[in-house]
Amino acid sequence: MSPEELVIGGCLLNEDAVPFAASHLTPDDFYSAKHAGVFGAIVDVKKSGNPLEPFSVWQRAQSMGVKGLEIADLHHWVGSVGSAVSVDYYAREVKEASTRRRLVLAGTRYQQSVSDPEVHSAKAVSDMIEALQAIRDNSTSTEIQAKSLGDILDMPETEADWVIPNLFERGDRMIVTGAEGLGKTTWIRQMAICAAAGIN
Repeated sequence: MSPEELVIGGCLLNEDAVPFAASHLTPDDFYSAKHAGVFGAIVDVKKSGNPLEPFSVWQRAQSMGVKGLEIADLHHWVGSVGSAVSVDYYAREVKEASTRRRLVLAGTRYQQSVSDPEVHSAKAVSDMIEALQAIRDNSTSTEIQAKSLGDILDMPETEADWVIPNLFERGDRMIVTGAEGLGKTTWIRQMAICAAAGIN
């Protein structure tokens, strides 16, 4: 059993595993075109809200033109997975293998570009850096991708949604501490009543 088949089997065993797999993978990350098609079908069936089971996935895969897939394959992959909990682990393995394939391909293209006398060396380096940046960005799962500081600073400021003007914005959190009997509850109650009444 390959990690790709184990990811598919785990998703079919428990549809709650699909978001975990989809946070790491897209169909393009699968080496096998058949596995890529099946994973795409799983995501489509999950999004549609239809029951996620081997037959529904097989039907969707057939409509997408996936070749060489038998419904028995799906049942075999499901039966080979002990628990859907392992989907996250195998999805990371599939992603790692996909990233390595992309690196090998980028290296091959760079070598060909450098060997071509008609391609300026600066252009070859620029293309290689661009390719490596794309691989780096693609190798990070969607759940942990972070904006750069520049992206954050470039974001337009949104108008504050004040609950208490210039003091407490909607969605803010506040912790009030103090010894017992000092009036924390009373003070918070008064603050809430004033805010509800529109009194600053």
